[in-house]
Amino acid sequence: MLRESLIYLNSKDYQVHGLKKTIENLLLTMDEDQLLHLLMEGVKISTDINLYFYPGAGFRCNNDYAEIYGNYPICGNIERALNKNLVNS
Repeated sequence: MLRESLIYLNSKDYQVHGLKKTIENLLLTMDEDQLLHLLMEGVKISTDINLYFYPGAGFRCNNDYAEIYGNYPICGNIERALNKNLVNS
């Protein structure tokens, strides 16, 4: 489930520095249980974007200092795409 969601995220053409490389590294080195544990604590998928997964709630995405600057629009796009893919699978 999480692997498929990350594969889906990697297939999207988001212009975020380091996103594809980070996702590929996670997919190559982690199994499903490790991904679940890691995403529940939060993974920095870019220089300033964090991705979380909460069972029963879905994916959450935010950027560093979101409480000061607000969330980047790309975070909303990533979150909606992953949650939509999660519901459809």
